[in-house]
Amino acid sequence: MTLTTSVYDTTGKKSGTIKLSKEIFGVEINKVLITQAIRVYLNNQRQARAKTKTRGEVAGSGRKIWKQKGTGRARHGSNTAPIFVGGGVAHGPKGTPPKRLKMSKPLRRQALFSSLSWQAKNQNILILKQTDKFPPKTKKANQLFTKILGKNLPASLLINYNLSVNFKKAVNNLPYLELLSVNQLNVYKLLKAKKLVFTPAVLEQMEKMFLTK
Repeated sequence: MTLTTSVYDTTGKKSGTIKLSKEIFGVEINKVLITQAIRVYLNNQRQARAKTKTRGEVAGSGRKIWKQKGTGRARHGSNTAPIFVGGGVAHGPKGTPPKRLKMSKPLRRQALFSSLSWQAKNQNILILKQTDKFPPKTKKANQLFTKILGKNLPASLLINYNLSVNFKKAVNNLPYLELLSVNQLNVYKLLKAKKLVFTPAVLEQMEKMFLTK
């Protein structure tokens, strides 16, 4: 498997190729670890469940609403009972937060490398350079990514490390492009995207983060 990918400048022209790190983009793809990492990520994104009030939590009097015998009606103790309108809810959701799942750092890293290697194997990675002087214009950014991604503009992920403020402003409103910090890389986001866009600075930072002891 070749570990080179195309490099583009901010005019959308291909200016060469760059070699990707074998330790990050050329590892054996472990589908089991990828599946586990996605499950952990999605589970931990879940918010606390909905909660309803029981008969003991709703506002209302605890007074017995009518006497036990002699009325001809069914016996009741309180108007907060679930049978009444405005009463509590029986067997409703309790608002218990979902249990967080954990995955060790070495396994997370191995799953991350597997997902990056899968994208590299399928030639879904490209490099964008010289973004520092890019104008803060969404129209210009759209023209650029139309050239390097293609006219169908697949859902893509732009990895951010020290991108200029103007460039981030330019790409921020592009509906097909998501900006993600290099420190927030995760398997789910990497594999959900059809294309991954890196800068040379991002590749250097990843090597420092993952390969420097």
